Parts: sequence; C-alpha cells; structure tokens
Amino acid sequence: MKIGLFGACREGQDAYRAIYGNLILDDNVEFIFYDNDSRLTGSTFESWPICKPTVDNINNVSVMVICILDILKVRDQLLDVKFKGVVKEFYSRDYFSNKSRRIGLATIGAHSYFKPSTFLYNTVIGNYCHIGADCRLGLIGHEPSLLTTYPLKYKSRNDKDSNDVGHDPTAAKKRLEPLVIEHDVYIGEGVTIMAGIVIGTGAVIGSKSVVTQDIPPFSIAVGSPAKVIKLRLPESTQAKLFASEWWLKTPEEAMQILEGMS
Repeated sequence: MKIGLFGACREGQDAYRAIYGNLILDDNVEFIFYDNDSRLTGSTFESWPICKPTVDNINNVSVMVICILDILKVRDQLLDVKFKGVVKEFYSRDYFSNKSRRIGLATIGAHSYFKPSTFLYNTVIGNYCHIGADCRLGLIGHEPSLLTTYPLKYKSRNDKDSNDVGHDPTAAKKRLEPLVIEHDVYIGEGVTIMAGIVIGTGAVIGSKSVVTQDIPPFSIAVGSPAKVIKLRLPESTQAKLFASEWWLKTPEEAMQILEGMS
C-alpha cells in the first residue's frame, strides 16, 4: 500500500510520524511526500521521496492525506491533476477557515490560521492572522502582588471582598481580560503571550518571544520580554492601510486594494 502525504512541511512530517507510528509493524506500507515547493523536489524525508504533484505521478498512491492547513486549496489541486484515489484530511478545518469561529476559549477571525501544536486560551484573534507552531497564547498566571504566589484562596471575577493583603484589583482584572490579537498579525514559532494584552494590527512577533505588554500596530517585537525593535511600515503607509480596512474584505477584494497601494 502506498500512502501520499501532501505537504513536506512541519505539519506533513508530524502527520507522517503519527501515521507511521501506528503502522510500524506493517512492512508493506510505503510513503510518498508531495509538495508545491520546488526547492524540496527530488529530496527525501526519512528515506521517502518528495515530489511535486503532477498528472503523471500523483496516482502512484491509493490514499492521499492532506497535511497542510489550506485543505480546500489542496483538494482543488488534486482535482486539477486528476487524482483518482481516496483523499483524507489529517487536521481539522478549524485550524484554517475563511469564516470566524470559536475553538475552546478562543475566538478566531476569518482567514486566520494557527498551527496544530499551538494552544489558545483566553484569546480573541482578528482576520488574516498567521500564528506559528508551539505558541502558548492568553496565559493568565498568578497574582504577583500577593504575599504568596501560591493560590491559597481562589476568588471569582466578581468577588469584591478581598482580604488578601497586597491585592491589586487592577492587575488581577487585566490578567482575566482576553489576549486581543488584531488583524494581519504574524506570530512566529514558540511565542508566549499573556492575557490582557493587545497585539496591534499588522504587528510581527518574533519566534521564541515572551510578550508581557501591548505591542503597537505595524511594529516588530522580539525577545524575552519582547521589545519593539522597529516599525514595519512608514506612518503614511500605515494610515492608508487603516483607512482601507482591507482585512474586512474578501481575499479577492483585499488583493485588489493592496496591489493598488504597491
């Protein structure tokens, strides 16, 4: 049996290990990776070939597992190359969708996507955001202003009769507020962001950063704790983008707006 894995990226590799791990005693299973990135064509992953999907080679497998998050795009491509086998999706469509949705404690805007190894807690995400792998977003933490960091006494959000010496209600309230990630935000791999913070529209958060304060729009922040190192775009360009509100449009409309500014 030959299994095709569409996507030799990290998601594809994770999917391969999950599938192969369950078939470790079956010597009759072979794998082929397919990827649109021409830089990967002709190479291998753990001895299995990586090919560009074409009409000639796509039907070498009987089952194709879509491993990347843009599932609908890949399904259309498989139709274009006349794939005749069974198509399976490894990840839920909730990870990438053109609609707003709620997953657990997080609200995610249209066209925004996040990698499966990322955990979202008390988080609100705008449109057209890309969130990398292994992130931990919306963490609440403990109250540092109390005499002890140990949660000896849990208090509800509406409990105003606090007897805890040193209690800072303002700080506590901020940590209970959601992390807000506005529109068109890119967050790299392994980022941690606490609750009660606002990541402005168009911002970029570098990989492995730990964000403990608000990040302004269209800025690049890196480090632990994260600090703004520069603005992505001139203020005049930022003003045009804010005025256009392209992130509220369809992808086709958004492309037309952005191409008109370039």
